[in-house]
Amino acid sequence: MADLVKNRSASWQPRELEELLEGVQQNYEVLWGKLSGTLSKKDKDRAWSDIVQSINSVGGNERNVEDSMKKWCDWKSRTIMKDAKRRRFVESSGEAALPKKMQLTVLEDKCPKQSCSECKVEGSIPVHSRDPCKKMIT
Repeated sequence: MADLVKNRSASWQPRELEELLEGVQQNYEVLWGKLSGTLSKKDKDRAWSDIVQSINSVGGNERNVEDSMKKWCDWKSRTIMKDAKRRRFVESSGEAALPKKMQLTVLEDKCPKQSCSECKVEGSIPVHSRDPCKKMIT
């Protein structure tokens, strides 16, 4: 029975999230660009590998590509939902003070600001049409 229990990975540290955000912003066009003669799946895989390598260089934990991609999708989705909730609260309450749990952190405020010509805007955060996380927030 003990063999069936999966060990949880360590929590993501703020510095690891910062590296993930910077890596995705720097490689946004490659990660979610349309496959073509100049952009291949190998390029996308290499970009994710580079991001994971930079995350592992600052954190004490060994992250892999799949965990990093999942973390990106989950974090981005939660940030978009939190931002939407925050905007609805501000619109409905006017001048009322924003509760602390609705305030975006510095990293959440930066997530994701990089956009391209095919991004559509949902609220204040652009969402790329080919972003695999898109299905999680629409």
